[in-house]
Amino acid sequence: MATDRAGYDVLSDEQKSLLRKFYEDGMKTTSKQMQERIARAADVVGVSYQTVKKWIGNERMRRKRKEIGETSNSVQTEALPAKYPAKRVTSGYNMFSSKILGSDECRSIESKAEKMSLVASKWNL
Repeated sequence: MATDRAGYDVLSDEQKSLLRKFYEDGMKTTSKQMQERIARAADVVGVSYQTVKKWIGNERMRRKRKEIGETSNSVQTEALPAKYPAKRVTSGYNMFSSKILGSDECRSIESKAEKMSLVASKWNL
């Protein structure tokens, strides 16, 4: 198993194939009941227990995306289930902070941290 520049473990095609076989044989969750199976898969594949757990979660999401017709690089909001809103609801704080961040007083401040501190202090008044 190699590691890329960002520090992520990169699995070989053979390792992925073995993990998919374990997944198809029922290793679909990271619950306590799966601990032994995950440990066995980690030994067979030659990766850490945590790597297998992470892979299971990623594989589950890949398959869920595939079911709803979503590609990994783009979100098709019309294909998403109704429980996922297409756009986050605008809150009162969002509207308030937008107004303050657009003010002349805030534009004269260069640091984002200082701008947000100003917004927070005005919000708490």
